[in-house]
Amino acid sequence: MGLFFVLVLFSILRPQKFPTAAGAELDVIAAVIIGGASLAGGEGTVWGSLVGALIMTVVSNGCTKLDLPNWVQEIVTGGIIIVAVTLDRLRQRHAVDGR
Repeated sequence: MGLFFVLVLFSILRPQKFPTAAGAELDVIAAVIIGGASLAGGEGTVWGSLVGALIMTVVSNGCTKLDLPNWVQEIVTGGIIIVAVTLDRLRQRHAVDGR
C-alpha cells in the first residue's frame, strides 16, 4: 500500500517536461517558403529548405543580438512569410501568363 502512495506522490511531484521546439512552427514554415516551396504544392527542394532555414537562423540570431522581444521576432518572421508568399504568387502568375 505504501508503494502505491509513493507512486502517486511521485507522479504528482515529478517535473513536467515541455517540448523543446514548441512554437517553432512559424520558423519552419518561413524557412520552407523562403527555400522555394510553394504553398500551392508540388515545388521545392531539400537544399532550398536548408537555405531557407539558414536565412531564418540568421534573422533569429540578429533579432536576439538586437535584444528584440519575442513578439517582435514573430512579427518579423510573419513579414518575411508575407513577402515570400507574395513573391511566390507573382512568380506563379508570371509563369501562367507566359510573359
